[in-house]
Amino acid sequence: MATTLEDQFLQACKTGDIETVLVALQNNVNVNYQQGWGLRRAVRYNHPQVWNYLLNHKDIQVNLPNQYGLSALHTACRFNIAGAIFDLLKHPAIEVNEKSQLGSSPIMVAVKYCRREALEVIIRDRRIDLSTVDNQNRRIEEVIGVAVNDSKQGDKNDIMDCLMRYRQGRREEEGRRDSIEEESIDVDGLHRLKVFDKIKELVGELHELHKMEHLKLQESQEVESHQFIEKLEKDIVAFLDRQQDEQTIFSSKLQHEKEEFDQRQKSELGRMLKKQEEEEQSLQRSRSRQSETTSPKSFISRPNSRRPSLKTHIELPSCETLSDSSGPSLWEWTVPDEGYCTGKDGELPEMIDSARKELECPICMEVMAPPSRIWQCNAGHVICEPCKDKVKKQTASTIAAVICPTCKTAPFIGRNLALERVSRSLFATK
Repeated sequence: MATTLEDQFLQACKTGDIETVLVALQNNVNVNYQQGWGLRRAVRYNHPQVWNYLLNHKDIQVNLPNQYGLSALHTACRFNIAGAIFDLLKHPAIEVNEKSQLGSSPIMVAVKYCRREALEVIIRDRRIDLSTVDNQNRRIEEVIGVAVNDSKQGDKNDIMDCLMRYRQGRREEEGRRDSIEEESIDVDGLHRLKVFDKIKELVGELHELHKMEHLKLQESQEVESHQFIEKLEKDIVAFLDRQQDEQTIFSSKLQHEKEEFDQRQKSELGRMLKKQEEEEQSLQRSRSRQSETTSPKSFISRPNSRRPSLKTHIELPSCETLSDSSGPSLWEWTVPDEGYCTGKDGELPEMIDSARKELECPICMEVMAPPSRIWQCNAGHVICEPCKDKVKKQTASTIAAVICPTCKTAPFIGRNLALERVSRSLFATK
């Protein structure tokens, strides 16, 4: 939201931003904007540099009140800003007995709020009327602490003593002057008395000035200490947050590296085990071939642990039956007989037998021999046509495509013509 230069001027008077105040006044901002609120704000928030600059401005109206009739001097007495009271009293246009809407003069405001330091400064000014009364016809002694709920009795007593002391001092001074007039003291003696009083007043002002300077120094040191402590706390919090972030990042990095290390070790272990398994299988196959070539018994029969030869409902014929029988047979070899029959058991060569095993249907476990039609899914799994039709009937009500029962994910895409040709090459029908 955009703000005007006047609003920035008032905000700068509140925060003590003297540079913004200078810029605003150089751009012809009214120093008395909103009935002198800038000066009252500088006094209220205790910014000596700002109020001194405003008091030295040629157009300043130092006695402008707010809506309640409170001027800058009232504000200084209300908030116990002794330095502001001292500087305001030095201004030539200051009205020290100006009253608010309730009829309270600045010294009455200091007494109402039990502001001891403010009272000590303002009561020294001989222009202050100690006999003034407010709108309720109350004297200064009758309004001590009336604006503070928890005022201390000791503070009230101190304020009363201060008022009585200065009242007595003024009575004595007036008495001396009256006696001088009655006794017709010569002009030189009267002049010396006036000089003495003036010197006494100057000494008192000098002591007050020293006291004000001491108070200003204490206030500035307190502000600097507060700012330093705040900055130190912010730096500590920022350091702890940064340390926590770095610790989190470092822990995440260590965790990630550990996971990568474990994964790498697991992968290397898997590759090693796979390699050892392949080497063992290769060695076993080599030993098996070597034992088959060296042992005469290997040509007679195979171990009982070997998978049985593939058969249909007709028993597999022997080598003699394949060569001598005149009747019809189920299988007819398309390769030479020499070296393939292993004896009277008629077992098939291992390579051809393994190839025939791959032609088994995974559903009915029957060999897909000619003229069977072989179907395959998208993943390469095969099935015979009758079993495919059965699967299709079972799943027709739920899904449109026929899903492979082996992988259960891929549909059948067509016939495997290559495997059918391999089947025809292994099996020959009459």
